[in-house]
Amino acid sequence: MNKFITPTIGSSGHYTASAPFDSVVQSTVVYTCQSVRSIQDLLSNDEDPFGTIYQSIGLTQADFNTDVTDDVLIVGLSFGSSGWLNIPNRYFTSYPVTNGVEYQSKALSVNLGTLPTNLDLTNLISDVSAIVQSSIGIVTTPTALETSTKVVIDYTLDQANTASRLANVTDTKSYKDKYLETVTEVNGLVVQITALEDYIKANYVP
Repeated sequence: MNKFITPTIGSSGHYTASAPFDSVVQSTVVYTCQSVRSIQDLLSNDEDPFGTIYQSIGLTQADFNTDVTDDVLIVGLSFGSSGWLNIPNRYFTSYPVTNGVEYQSKALSVNLGTLPTNLDLTNLISDVSAIVQSSIGIVTTPTALETSTKVVIDYTLDQANTASRLANVTDTKSYKDKYLETVTEVNGLVVQITALEDYIKANYVP
């Protein structure tokens, strides 16, 4: 019974292998498992697995014979437009998970348009970070990027642009400021409630 890692046909992603096959299986390359064959199957098909797979990478006849005895399987991996590797499954250390949850790196991009270079985005960045964390639990720090070259416009146009932009502003306080104000307000109410409770206890004894 084969006791080594055997990827399923069609599994695509990153594979890793132990020496000496770690020299040909690159962890950054995406491979797809196209075939899983026994050594006996290759031999019966007049192929030369020892010469083409084992000897070519520095393994010995003894290594090959051991794999024959252990029922090692030969895994065919395709990559790129025409690349192909044959790897004995004894040497795999990891292969792509096919029955799990697919993950992908993502980023949010917001086009702010053309703004004065001295406009402070600190509060906006802090708010976006807070929203991301509270919404999906990811702790991150947004980065403001310059997406065009700098241009100079006259004061009249600047004043018109600023007035138009500020007319759309509905909230001038950051989430942090709102939070601190709420905490202060709640603490004040707690003090009042405590004082009221103490007064009731002192003056209205059942």
